[in-house]
Amino acid sequence: MSKFVLSGYRKLSLLALVSALAFLISGCSVSSLSEKIFGKSNAEAKLPAEFVHIDQQAVDAAITSMIRDAKKSIWVEQYELDRKDLLDLLVSKAKQGVEVKVLLDQSPKSAKATYDYLKGNSVGVQYYPTQKGQFDKVKLLAIDSSRALIAGNDWATSASINHDAALELNGKSAWKTAWVFARDWKFATTIDLNLAETSLPDDNVLLSTNANIQSQVTTQMQGVKNSIQIELNQFTFPAELINLLADAAAGGKKVQVILDSAQQKTNQSTIDKLKSSGAQVRQYPADDKHKLAAHFALFDDRVTILGSANWTRSSFVQNHELAVTVPSKAITAKLAAVFNADWEKSKEVEKPAPKPTK
Repeated sequence: MSKFVLSGYRKLSLLALVSALAFLISGCSVSSLSEKIFGKSNAEAKLPAEFVHIDQQAVDAAITSMIRDAKKSIWVEQYELDRKDLLDLLVSKAKQGVEVKVLLDQSPKSAKATYDYLKGNSVGVQYYPTQKGQFDKVKLLAIDSSRALIAGNDWATSASINHDAALELNGKSAWKTAWVFARDWKFATTIDLNLAETSLPDDNVLLSTNANIQSQVTTQMQGVKNSIQIELNQFTFPAELINLLADAAAGGKKVQVILDSAQQKTNQSTIDKLKSSGAQVRQYPADDKHKLAAHFALFDDRVTILGSANWTRSSFVQNHELAVTVPSKAITAKLAAVFNADWEKSKEVEKPAPKPTK
């Protein structure tokens, strides 16, 4: 199946390509390969709460520790990567004989300089192939195919003050993350990284990409009994999710949504729909100085979905995105504490001032 997708890559339209990819990586029973890679378990995820990392200091500590501990391979996929400290650390590990490979989106202004710097220092680097209007927004770090980090923020200087949430993985889901990178590397280069099977224990974490993230969100939302907490930069799509959330609030469930204050114009239609249904909506931060780069949702204090994707058409239909579904009371409780603190820091949504009449 993957050979078919690869050989037909340039022939497919954007939507057809997305559909093919969604089919390949979905958790549906129609694909034995995707079941084997991504799993279907709803059992409690075996991750400690300390695997949740919030904001630059904590996320940086996890990134640098993991890279320094790497013995065999370091695989990185980022939309934007221009942090000199992290680039130098990758180059240093490559010089020590560790296999370092990096996938970049070629859209950011820093992309060429980063590409040239890594290439000039014997680091394997490629642009992930994109069609017009499509971006690689995946943010992953895979170490030795046995440890991984999934985040919402880029490794970019401009993103250092953003509010981020990241999750560390060390069971089978870490190997699944490496599998995502290996598949993307093959799309970009036609080179198979020959990722070996894993003996890591199944930690019951489900990986999803692209349209399958929307499917996971829908599934969790449909099963909610008491509460939903959502923290996103943008929430504009699809209408199905907005309606499900509005229906949950109208039906008496506690629905709280935090969106980025700089994106009010973009989010206004969703805000209006949710507030009219009884959902609570606030904007972060109250001081307008930081960007909300955390992308997570909490369902009934038992399930977390976290990753790179906003809930927008571009995230679910066009871009390449990655998220994890984590059925864990411990992880969800840790992120609920983050959400509640952010809620207190956020401001009530005010109607935008009307445009002056001429």
